[in-house]
Amino acid sequence: MQLYYDSLMGKLLQLSGASRYLNAQGHTTVAEWQNIQNKILTYAENHGYPFAEIGLTNLRVNSNHVIEGYIQYYSGTLIRFDTLIIIGKGGIKPILLQAMLGIYPGQLFSQAVVRQAEEQLKMLPFLRLVRPIDVLFRFDRAHLVLHVETVQVNRFDGIVGFLPNQERQGSILLTGMVNLQLGNLFEGGRSLVAEWQRVRAATQLLRLHYDHPLLFRTRIGVGFQVHFLKEDTTFFNLQWQGQVSYPLLWAERPAGKVAFFVRNQISVLTDSSRRSAERGIANTRFLSYGISYRFSRLNNAFQPQKGWQLALEAGAGNKTAPLRTPQSFGTFQVARFIATGKQTTLMLRTTGGIMLGQSLLLNELFRLGGLQSLRGFNENDFFASQYLIGTAEYRLYFEESSFLFAFADYGNLKLQTIAQTFNDKPLGIGFGINVGTKGGIFSLTYAMGNSARLQQTFSLEQSKIHFGYVSRF
Repeated sequence: MQLYYDSLMGKLLQLSGASRYLNAQGHTTVAEWQNIQNKILTYAENHGYPFAEIGLTNLRVNSNHVIEGYIQYYSGTLIRFDTLIIIGKGGIKPILLQAMLGIYPGQLFSQAVVRQAEEQLKMLPFLRLVRPIDVLFRFDRAHLVLHVETVQVNRFDGIVGFLPNQERQGSILLTGMVNLQLGNLFEGGRSLVAEWQRVRAATQLLRLHYDHPLLFRTRIGVGFQVHFLKEDTTFFNLQWQGQVSYPLLWAERPAGKVAFFVRNQISVLTDSSRRSAERGIANTRFLSYGISYRFSRLNNAFQPQKGWQLALEAGAGNKTAPLRTPQSFGTFQVARFIATGKQTTLMLRTTGGIMLGQSLLLNELFRLGGLQSLRGFNENDFFASQYLIGTAEYRLYFEESSFLFAFADYGNLKLQTIAQTFNDKPLGIGFGINVGTKGGIFSLTYAMGNSARLQQTFSLEQSKIHFGYVSRF
């Protein structure tokens, strides 16, 4: 085929990337002409012209039996986005939802942006799309019509644990955890998480997280975290963190969220005895700067049966203890949910972390053990400067939020401080059940653990039983 076109069409061919299907003389094939049409129409619909048309005119066959023709292009009306039309209870203010999706009145219409918006809405935990997005064209404006319903994301759960009391032989220690998660506060997508734990008789943990995703109606988010840990009568840690985050897009789909943070951790020694010094515990202050990335693509944010998650974090700074030395850290978690049948799911998860420094102290290391990392052990039983934990959990669903499960947690831990060094490979195994009711979800977990460092073996006397309850509102 021999195609002819004017200078404006030539510019459009360049901008759309369709020129690569033509040689310098305008020769092409019938198949390549179809690619040219698709490229130009896609470019047009993503730059304000969803009703563009393209074709050939004055077609003829020349003396060399080559088809000749002129490219004819009609742009149609220039279309711009207008306000969102929300049908149903979305649970978020439309003006904030527009900022979250990056769609503003007066912005040039783009079909790619519509596809991105639909993917982003699917990832929101507090809102569910009932049907695909409809586009309503009125004169030179386009309204996105969203059929949505709210999702109960507020969560309150508590866990009661019955553990052997290592301080008083033959007795049972009652431990507990309370977790409150409030999502979409004031219909603005904000979230607040408060968690309290009592892991041992004189040990308590408190965490507060606040996330504000739409600062000044932009896609920039800010957050603040406070962590407090009191370790019996030995020391306490206080950590605060501020961060700025931004959601990413890749190939018209949400690609997670990146955040830049500043973190300050202070550890104060409350036991000045010689024993604390021998264990490598001292007053410290660690100011660090870092970056984190989180990505999630699950079929259900609360009871996933397929999909995967990824979380990465790395930071570095200076520690004062009392000498000033550089220190760095990094953590990761990858989880994959595989639907092995209509009612069965296999969850595979790997978590790891490393802390690097010239004079690491015991009271600043990673804390592991318990329901969130190594089941079969007490909460925060392990100190580690490096760790790698693999988890396999098999679930058999008999209702949407009710399932039986069996699991194994295997860890490779290393502790290296100025006072001591050791390696340990703890293994936790067990089973449990989650039962969903109208009032919430009840859970029961039974686990046993084996650890050379803790001198703990698989036994009924050292087994752990945890009862849990989760309520959504």
